[in-house]
Amino acid sequence: MRALGLIPEFLYRAAAALGIAALVAMTSIVCLNIGARAIFNASFSWSEELARFLMIWAALCGVAMAVRRGAHFRMDLAAQFGVASRWMERLPALAAIVIGLLLAVQGKVLVGLAAAQLATATQMPMSYPYLALPVSGVLMVVFGIEALFGKSPAPASHAASEPEELPGANSQRG
Repeated sequence: MRALGLIPEFLYRAAAALGIAALVAMTSIVCLNIGARAIFNASFSWSEELARFLMIWAALCGVAMAVRRGAHFRMDLAAQFGVASRWMERLPALAAIVIGLLLAVQGKVLVGLAAAQLATATQMPMSYPYLALPVSGVLMVVFGIEALFGKSPAPASHAASEPEELPGANSQRG
C-alpha cells in the first residue's frame, strides 16, 4: 500500500520536471530568436510556434501540480459563516476530478483528430501539443483523488494556507 502512495509523488515530480524543461526550452528558443533578429536581422520561422507549444505544456503541467498542492482558488465564504463541512473541504478535489476527466477524455479525442494535421512552421504532428490535454487531465484526476481521500500534501483548509503575519507588522510608529 505504501508503494501506491509513491505514485502521486512520482507523477508530481515528473510533471514538475516536464514543466521546468518546457519553460527552459521556451525561454532559450525565444532568447535565441531575439539574438538572431538583433545580430542577423532575421528570425527563425519555427521559434514562435515551438515556444507556443512549450508554453501549453508548461501551463498544463502547472495546472496539474497546483491541484496536488491545493493552490487553486477556493470558496471560503461558507467557512466564514460557519457552514464549513467535510463536503465543502472536498469540493475543490471533486471539481479537479471532474475537470481532469473532461480534459482527459476530450483531450484524447482532440489528439486523435489532430494526428493527421501538421504544424505550419515545424511540420510536427499537431497531436504533440494536444497531448498535453489528456496528460494534464489524468494527472489532475490522480491528484484530485489523492486530495479527496486526504492523502494530498496540500493544506486541509484554506485558512491553514493563509500567510502568517510578520512579527511587528502591526506595531505603532512613535
